[in-house]
Amino acid sequence: MTPRKALERRMAETGTWQCSECTTTNSVLMARCHACKTPRKGSWKCGRCTLENGYDCERCSACQVKRTLSFRSQSPSPIEKFTQWISKPFRGKQRLPESEIAPKRANKRREESHGWSCPICTFSNDDAENFVCKMCGESNPWKIGSVDLVPSNESKSWSCPKCTMKNPPSRDRCEVCGCEAKGGAIEVDSRWSCQACTFLNSVEAKQCRVCRANRDQVEIESRHRFTLGRQESTCVDVRRQRDEENALRLWNDIVAFCKSNRLPFVDPMFPPCPKSLYLEPRHSDNPRVACWLRPQHIRQKELIRSSWVVFSTPKPSDIIQGIVGNCWFLSALAVLAEKPKLLQNIIITKNICQEGAYQVRLCRNGIWEVVLIDDVLPCNNYGMLVYSQANRGQLWVPLIEKALAKQLGCYEAMKGGACIEGLSLLTGAPCEKIRLQTNPNRPDDALDSDLIWARLLSVKDAGFLMGASCGSSNNSISEEEFRHVGLVSQHAYSVLDVQQVPQGRLIQLRNPWGSHSWRGDWGDASPLWTAELRKKLHARKTAKEGVFWIALKDLMKYFDRVDVCKVRPDWCETRIDTSLQSDGRGPTRVARIRVLADTEIDACLYQPHNRHFDAADSSIDLCVAILAVPPVGQVPTSAVSHSQRAVKACVTCSAFLREGDYLVVPMAFNHFNSTVEQKPCLLAIHTARPIEVDSFVPQSTLLSSSVYLMLTKSGKRSELFTGVTMYSLMTAGLIVAIENRNPSYALKFEADCTNSMNMVSSRNAMKTTDYIRPLSWQVILILTQLERTNSYSISFSRKASMSQRRIVDSALHEPQLTEGNCLLHQPYPL
Repeated sequence: MTPRKALERRMAETGTWQCSECTTTNSVLMARCHACKTPRKGSWKCGRCTLENGYDCERCSACQVKRTLSFRSQSPSPIEKFTQWISKPFRGKQRLPESEIAPKRANKRREESHGWSCPICTFSNDDAENFVCKMCGESNPWKIGSVDLVPSNESKSWSCPKCTMKNPPSRDRCEVCGCEAKGGAIEVDSRWSCQACTFLNSVEAKQCRVCRANRDQVEIESRHRFTLGRQESTCVDVRRQRDEENALRLWNDIVAFCKSNRLPFVDPMFPPCPKSLYLEPRHSDNPRVACWLRPQHIRQKELIRSSWVVFSTPKPSDIIQGIVGNCWFLSALAVLAEKPKLLQNIIITKNICQEGAYQVRLCRNGIWEVVLIDDVLPCNNYGMLVYSQANRGQLWVPLIEKALAKQLGCYEAMKGGACIEGLSLLTGAPCEKIRLQTNPNRPDDALDSDLIWARLLSVKDAGFLMGASCGSSNNSISEEEFRHVGLVSQHAYSVLDVQQVPQGRLIQLRNPWGSHSWRGDWGDASPLWTAELRKKLHARKTAKEGVFWIALKDLMKYFDRVDVCKVRPDWCETRIDTSLQSDGRGPTRVARIRVLADTEIDACLYQPHNRHFDAADSSIDLCVAILAVPPVGQVPTSAVSHSQRAVKACVTCSAFLREGDYLVVPMAFNHFNSTVEQKPCLLAIHTARPIEVDSFVPQSTLLSSSVYLMLTKSGKRSELFTGVTMYSLMTAGLIVAIENRNPSYALKFEADCTNSMNMVSSRNAMKTTDYIRPLSWQVILILTQLERTNSYSISFSRKASMSQRRIVDSALHEPQLTEGNCLLHQPYPL
């Protein structure tokens, strides 16, 4: 053995270390030499959370416990020998459990002396509560950290499986990561919360599903937080910049690899092959897609070849639709092209990449995702683009289209859709629609043209994006008439402007095809135009780009709706992952928000949307409600606002909230009594001012209370008897609730919906009988549209009578409530 190793071993056995600068012998617990102040080299291991810390750290950087005696050696130090000795069980004939020996020994020694002697320097410390020796800094053998070693019972302490932290049995939550312990067993949430955006991710995810923040960084930051607590919503621009920074690091690595190997980038997740084009493999002797080419090999439509660019003063005229029917997406893209700043936020790679790697940021199903693609594009036999064209050598159009095709699985999956879907996909902002025609299922629902015009003007003044869907929903207009007036049925147009002129109310539209202009009143060749008005509105006599003006009355005749996208860069947002359960317990998590100052709010509820139309549609009806709650507690007191209930990909609820606490509750009903136990959804909350948001597991009765409060606010009231009120709400079906305020009589209520069509009941029956006890309320039934692609009809008849006889519980409901719907439909006291 070398002299140096022999010296180190002797030092380890005696509990000292030798300074490398002045060779002074120091105590093992001293981080610096007491003579020359040179820091000790090496590290020490925390006795509580096992984290390795440098000797320059007086406390553990994870759990903040003061440094204890723990050094790397084969032989135990004196303090370790002392700790091992004091922990040994009693060897006498009458052996007692260690849990009884240690506390008695400790109490006896503390009674004999008010202090304790240091095992290293033998200094007598007068205060038994001191953690370290006042002379040499040695740890108190009776207290290491904040845990009393002598009376401790190792079998009662519990180790956190998430961070390995040993916690005393008195704590019900891990001091480091916040994991809960109930009944001695650790209950660890299988998700981790992103510190950047508060999104709850699965335990397997290495990056945040929403903002792509690295989990390792989140865990490092969370070590200094014992509980997650409430989080403040994040500005949308801040989140976008964070996404771009994370994406840039990945892009730099890919480009560096391609440069070093002198290879162009080819995306292995979306290769240039038939499966990236079609839902089902197909064969043709004359395929439209004959090859995949990079931009430098693609022939442009213009006769004069220009250099390719990603962005160069983008215009809506750069967009020309190809062979796939994705006008819904291209029209939304044309709307964004009117505001180039919004368009540039989508393309992260804004310059030509010689290696062919590009990144596009899209928001699908409410989740922001950075899509990595290559620039190999589908072309025909002539070397020209088959899908969206790139006018003026602008690559941003086919690149964004390819990013969406990769998200959906193939190019064919983009066929068919509404402009509102494209606006939500490109901006991630709340979207709503302005109906221009009556609902065929509700002919009594008349539309007010003045109200529609006021909404269009307010949307235009707010600077929101708009798109219009062409096609009569009641099929009263033939395809031939659409062609005669110059419109394309089942097509999406961009809304460019809304103007009130003395001659009428005009709306400017653009066809993303760049052709097919309106030929009716206020068309390009209409005699209603004056030279002054044409100059004021910049109306051309020939619309080569498919831009035209149309009157409001003609817009309401030939168009179904106007889709509005509320893009506001200065707003804040937070996104929460939840699931809608089919057993009547409602959502797995709801959002509790604290409004610090009066603000506007948009709450959006998304569900995964399958655009493969040949696949089974598993969409459920969605509804989201905002309820007021007291500062303490989870029981809502009133409904502030709620969305329309609909079987679609997203619903939105808008409101103006005063300072206070609120619950944002997602709901769904048509998956009751089905094989789908939980339907994953995402709740996005957008506010004009920052708010505090916290998600939690709600009470089992919250769903029923939310429905009842929603009906009392917006439902139709019908007084059946004195003190008995029926509430009904007809939206994507029917909801009926009864409120019996009579203190003496029960109410017998019979409901019959057997003649309804394309409806499913949450009671699993179309005919029900219920007895509502005095001073109680009950949600009677909920009918929901079963198939969203088919029309539906509702037939509802009722019979009610008062009864004074005593009703046993088994006869209260017919059919009997099941385990899956009893929480929703059982009576509750007022």
